[in-house]
Amino acid sequence: MRRRFFVVSAVLFFCWVSSLCWRGGASLICKIWGPEEVLASCLSSPPENKKQGLSTLFSTACKLAAQVDPAKSGLLRSVLPVVDAVDTVALAAPIPAVSTAVPQQEQEDPPLVAIYNTHTGETYALTDGVDRVKGAGGVVQAAAALEEGLRRRNIAVLRSEKIHDVSYAASYLESEKTVREFLYLNPELDGIFDVHRDSKLPRGGATVNIQGRDVARVLIIVGSDDRLPFPAWRQNLEFAERIAARADALYPGLCTGVRVKGGRYNQYFSPRALLLEIGGVNNTLEEAETAATLFADVLADVLQDMKDEESVTATDSVQPFPLPRDNSSQSGG
Repeated sequence: MRRRFFVVSAVLFFCWVSSLCWRGGASLICKIWGPEEVLASCLSSPPENKKQGLSTLFSTACKLAAQVDPAKSGLLRSVLPVVDAVDTVALAAPIPAVSTAVPQQEQEDPPLVAIYNTHTGETYALTDGVDRVKGAGGVVQAAAALEEGLRRRNIAVLRSEKIHDVSYAASYLESEKTVREFLYLNPELDGIFDVHRDSKLPRGGATVNIQGRDVARVLIIVGSDDRLPFPAWRQNLEFAERIAARADALYPGLCTGVRVKGGRYNQYFSPRALLLEIGGVNNTLEEAETAATLFADVLADVLQDMKDEESVTATDSVQPFPLPRDNSSQSGG
């Protein structure tokens, strides 16, 4: 009699468990027990020391008849997937935090300068046999050497070879247009350099020996307000004096100093606009190009130092002067 009771009980229990599986048993189970209990019950665990007796026999009969453990873990395993303990631990591990480190800031843009020639036809008599040519003279090649030297020092360069002196009297009016174009494209140029050569320098004072080579000398010209309004010209003068001092430190004798003249020479566009006379009419082109290459080291040092100073002090980069509304320059003005 007792045996029949166990068999009937097992069959009824099997039907009940099957009903759970067929009719959303997983959903019902989750409503009865909390997530922690569900998870813990699904994990593999060592067998418990069960008490011997009627409950043990009932449990055994159920397992044999319905292949389901009547304990909580057994019921859960019948309707939920069995999860391996190792996988569960891995899933329960904290998710690695996403790195919030700020990426290293990109390297700051290098200084940017513009180079042009107002008197494009100026040249070097010891090479060309004349002091002027139609079109591009030796000063254009000296300007190219200056550009190349700056680029080697990681200075960005804009250079124009436009002919400005077809009419010599209007040359500054023409080169002013080029300066305006430079500033339209790049309002915050770190330097604007107009390359010339001295027309009166005698051969005796035209060269200096640097590192065993005869090199042309460089004169820096700064415009003033003697002829036309130019209230901020002393800013250009400070820039020129800083360059001359660095030239004396790097290559003594290369720079003959700074000379202030009455014209404005397109320098009223920017506090870092200068006229550079690289050599003179009595130099060779090779001497002038060598001088331009050495002077590029000087300019690169000063420009980079000023860029670094602006970065440290968080000041704005160089700002151009307000642009005049029309071409008000005079020859040399």
